[in-house]
Amino acid sequence: MTLDGVSSPLMFATTGSVILLVAGAAIMPTLSMSAMMMVHGVLLADAHEAANRDFLTGALSRKGFEAVAHTQLAEAGRQGLPVSLLIVDLDHFKSINDTLGHAGGDAVLREFVRMAQMQLRRGDVLGRMGGEEFAVLLPATELGDARRLAERLRNAVIAQPVTTAAGLCTYSISGGLAGWRLGDTLDYLSARADAALYEAKRSGRNRVCIH
Repeated sequence: MTLDGVSSPLMFATTGSVILLVAGAAIMPTLSMSAMMMVHGVLLADAHEAANRDFLTGALSRKGFEAVAHTQLAEAGRQGLPVSLLIVDLDHFKSINDTLGHAGGDAVLREFVRMAQMQLRRGDVLGRMGGEEFAVLLPATELGDARRLAERLRNAVIAQPVTTAAGLCTYSISGGLAGWRLGDTLDYLSARADAALYEAKRSGRNRVCIH
């Protein structure tokens, strides 16, 4: 069966189709804008995450660690819970770089963070403060329990040498522990943990001291 004459577009321009066309024309810009806003939000979230993460090791950056630590200390103050801070330094790290090169040193830093994350508990906060120095905030943790965790980490480091492209690296860590007291700022808590770390280094390294 054939149609007589030439079909006209007006034959299909019913009231319903016109409404749909108009609605589509109105909705499409809105959908496009929503999609752009979603992409923009994802990009901002990724940028924020990158700013708060150490690109080499994946630990929190100093900025990211301090932001989380301030929140945790405020929460501990509200709930009356203990908090401990462990500051860790990789012993003789300059010698590691000199012997294995910076690529080898980077491999050791990455492996330390991987191992530390395996030893730490859910809720513990690990950050790279700079160079070979790391900080671990231990919420709801008394100094005695923090000491046991720090020793477990220290022993794990000794027991697992790192394989690098330049050879095997056996290394150790020193740690300083301090317990948070109501009213302490993060800076003051960090200063006391730093003092304990200095004592650990002065006493021969490869040990954990408590302020």
